[in-house]
Amino acid sequence: MHTGAIHSHDAVSEDVTDDPTRIVLASMILTLATFVTLYLSNYHLYRISREISNKNVELAELRSIVLQFDEVLTMSTHMAVAVGDPRWEQRYLEHEPRLEAAIRRVNAIIPESVARRYDRQMSAANNALVLLEKEVFALVRDGRRQDAQRILASDQYSTYKREYGVGVHALSDMVNDMVDTASAEAARTQKVHTVLLVLAIAFLLGMWTIVLRTIRRWNRKLIQSYAKVSEQSRALAALNTQLEARVSRRTVQLEAAQEKLLKEEKLAALGKIIAVVNHELRNPLGTIQSSLFAIGQRTRGYDLGIERTLSRAERNVRRCEVIIDELSEFTRSHSVQRENVLIDDLIREIVDEHPVAQRANLNLDLAANTHVNLDPEYFRRCLVNVVDNALHAMGYDPSTAADKPIPASKSLVLRSRRTGDTVIIEVEDNGTGIPQSALDRIFEPLFSTKSFGVGLGLSIVRGLVNQLNGTLDVESSVGLGTTVRFTFPID
Repeated sequence: MHTGAIHSHDAVSEDVTDDPTRIVLASMILTLATFVTLYLSNYHLYRISREISNKNVELAELRSIVLQFDEVLTMSTHMAVAVGDPRWEQRYLEHEPRLEAAIRRVNAIIPESVARRYDRQMSAANNALVLLEKEVFALVRDGRRQDAQRILASDQYSTYKREYGVGVHALSDMVNDMVDTASAEAARTQKVHTVLLVLAIAFLLGMWTIVLRTIRRWNRKLIQSYAKVSEQSRALAALNTQLEARVSRRTVQLEAAQEKLLKEEKLAALGKIIAVVNHELRNPLGTIQSSLFAIGQRTRGYDLGIERTLSRAERNVRRCEVIIDELSEFTRSHSVQRENVLIDDLIREIVDEHPVAQRANLNLDLAANTHVNLDPEYFRRCLVNVVDNALHAMGYDPSTAADKPIPASKSLVLRSRRTGDTVIIEVEDNGTGIPQSALDRIFEPLFSTKSFGVGLGLSIVRGLVNQLNGTLDVESSVGLGTTVRFTFPID
């Protein structure tokens, strides 16, 4: 019979060693790899977009320069013939190289095959025009402006000018098409990257939700496993009591010591897991929240239909942060700073500062009218936690729906009174109530009747109340509501 108990203990130990650390580590690596990939991809997109933008701006400027200088050269030639002023020839010679340089720069930017086609089309006409215009300027210098005028009015000059103008306008149209095409391609690429970023963040949120659920399942399994160990230890103690009465008292002592050790080991293991969760999840959640905000800003006005998805993701990130804060509070060491406070005034101050209790159907029945020596901040945290639980029980979540109206049928009562050398503070709601089966476990770490959270709130409150030399009791009836009672001594 001893052997059977030992084997059962070994089986329980093997169950407990199913540690989720590898899952958490793999999720961290996958999260890091995803964000590195997204960063490199967006950086590459940024460089390409900037190059396209710079090229588009330069092409637009060159197009304006080509059209402007072409008009300047034509006007300079005609003005030189009209007035015979040599300064128009100087202006022509000054701007003609600039026009050639602008055309060469356009040819360097556009695809080579396109540049060759337009260069062939424009070069012959341009060279012929340059020769004719130089001949015109020579005639003007010799005082033969009528001969120069006949050249400008000739069919040959008009033909070359028309061919050159067609080439310039075709080149301008081609530049416009290139700018429009490049801009449209950049916009499509940006939309694709935005959708991929949203999908990646949604994937990471789902993955980390699964990781958190895995950790909670492992914690429950850990508690169940140690409960089995305690049960088998008691069976072994009972067997030893039957076999040898003289060692029964010693067996009870060993059993109590073992149970205490198991609880300490359980809390130590829980503390390690909480430390890992707090350290390793807070930073990724912060990154996810910043990324969601950036996505919301970058997609505003694009009508992508993801606003509801982003809102749901942000709401779940806030819930994850509440869970992490609750885990951190459970492991944090506290130092009591006692003050002699008027308890009724402190309760009113806490209620006035609560963002939701102000709008609740709240009744204050404060009649203690006495001072209590306690830590005001400790008591504030305890009372806020209990009030939030009451609001949850009445179908209201203050962490995610701060502006949601509270049903008129629900009410909350806070009362205080002095009884002998003690002060009693009660928080009463008419919410759903707590079943008796759950009422016996509400102070256990990791036990919760809510669909979210980790079940450490009342465990933390009870620990704080104990440090203030007080007691915490809960009465509840399903369908009628719950009353939470604080009792503190009057020093």
